[in-house]
Amino acid sequence: MKLKVYLVFGLLIASLAVSFALQNNQQVTIQFFQWNTEMNVTFLILLSTFIGFLINWLLSIPTIISDFFTKIGLKLKVKKLEKTLQKTSKEKESESKKREILEKERAEDEEGIIKIEA
Repeated sequence: MKLKVYLVFGLLIASLAVSFALQNNQQVTIQFFQWNTEMNVTFLILLSTFIGFLINWLLSIPTIISDFFTKIGLKLKVKKLEKTLQKTSKEKESESKKREILEKERAEDEEGIIKIEA
């Protein structure tokens, strides 16, 4: 759900940038240190938007990788806990059966003792 909201928000911003760029098509001079060039404002805005998305994506890669490994670790932990739960359930069931047998034997022994005393 969260991803869909970001996607819609991103598409909205991109469409606004495209609309703005198409309405402003003058030539501008770009200066960066010793480098000078002229380009269309539309191209400049679209290029700047693309570079912004690219930088954002590159900065999010460590989080994506970290989340991926965390997810793998949690899945392994869940499998281990499920195995432990199965083992514990089997042990509990076995102990319950042993307890029932012991209670039956005790009841039989008590009946035997009562018959002997009588």
